[in-house]
Parts: sequence; C-alpha cells; structure tokens
Amino acid sequence: MRAETAAFMRELARHLGDRHQGDVRVGQALRDWIRFSDHYEAWDALLSGFDVEGREALIRRGRVLFPGPLTRHWTEG
Repeated sequence: MRAETAAFMRELARHLGDRHQGDVRVGQALRDWIRFSDHYEAWDALLSGFDVEGREALIRRGRVLFPGPLTRHWTEG
C-alpha cells in the first residue's frame, strides 16, 4: 500500500494547492508536511500558492531536491 498511499498524498497536495491557495491554515499544513516529505507536489503546492515564513530558505532547499526547470516558477512574478 505504500505506492498507493504516496500517490494519494501527492494528489492531496495538488488538491490543497489548487483549491485552497493562500489559506494560512493549509499553508501551515503543507509546510509541516514538507518537513517530512520529499514529494515535489507538496513542495510545489506550498511554494506556488502560499506566502510562508522562511520562504527563501524553503526555495533554496527545494532547489536542492528538485531540478531547476521544476522550481523556476517559485520566484517568478
């Protein structure tokens, strides 16, 4: 069930990022989630749609975990 659970969690991260962008509570939950996860979807949902404390440090860490083309949009705009 690990693969199924991981797939579900990735879908959940996408859902939260798409439907609840900017919600402080969801942003905090995603921030807590990425402390224990290397799922790109959770990192992307957080850094694409939420203004979180320590954002620059999170972006630096995310860029270590994921290739440049996947993270470029985190600082654009």
